[in-house]
Amino acid sequence: MRRRASTAPSSTTRPPRLPNAVARTAAQFQLYSAGVLGIGEDEAVHAGHDRVVQTLAPWNSGMRTLNFMAGVAHTDPEDVRQAFTSEAYERLVAVKTAHDPGNMFRFNHNIPPAAEGGRG
Repeated sequence: MRRRASTAPSSTTRPPRLPNAVARTAAQFQLYSAGVLGIGEDEAVHAGHDRVVQTLAPWNSGMRTLNFMAGVAHTDPEDVRQAFTSEAYERLVAVKTAHDPGNMFRFNHNIPPAAEGGRG
């Protein structure tokens, strides 16, 4: 039996009841790839993940889902930026600049404060 994809709005496509920084997307699917690493298999597993991402690149929305960005991979500020709309990211930079200008809370999904006279 084949299931047909729903066209009903989902929690990632509906506007939020209260403004927030959660990214919204019209994408029909999200991809999360995981692998089990054996001793010395890191490069092979990472290469396999890269092949999956490259194969699906034509359907990439350019957005990332923050919850799927785990560990040390894809947590630099440029990758994290892709998890938010430009407007949401700029709001988060403003909050970070006001409340953590020294970037003390910088681990995991870092959003740097704005540089003097510039953007985060």
